[in-house]
Amino acid sequence: MQIELNRTFTPEDIGGEESCGICTEAFRVDVVRAAVRTEDRGDMGMACPRCVEVMGRYKPEKFPTLAEYEAALLHFPEPIFASVEELTREDPWLDHTESTIHIER
Repeated sequence: MQIELNRTFTPEDIGGEESCGICTEAFRVDVVRAAVRTEDRGDMGMACPRCVEVMGRYKPEKFPTLAEYEAALLHFPEPIFASVEELTREDPWLDHTESTIHIER
């Protein structure tokens, strides 16, 4: 399993309710999200902050910690683009945005 912190694209991506890809509990999506992937199942959606905390405490060398997640929220208080219209205008095919979404550890 891989968990990586990513920035959201637009304000429309924030605030919705999502089911955690690990524990299946509902949580509110924030400016920074934790993408969950496995080799055999591929993209499993997003991890809730509680699962980020648990997995980061379990293996901090492999998974982001809650402290890293909270620091990313402070460092990236806004999405990459101000609106869907700006995203469409600036990067309609997501050629450049994909490389900016991932937050390096």
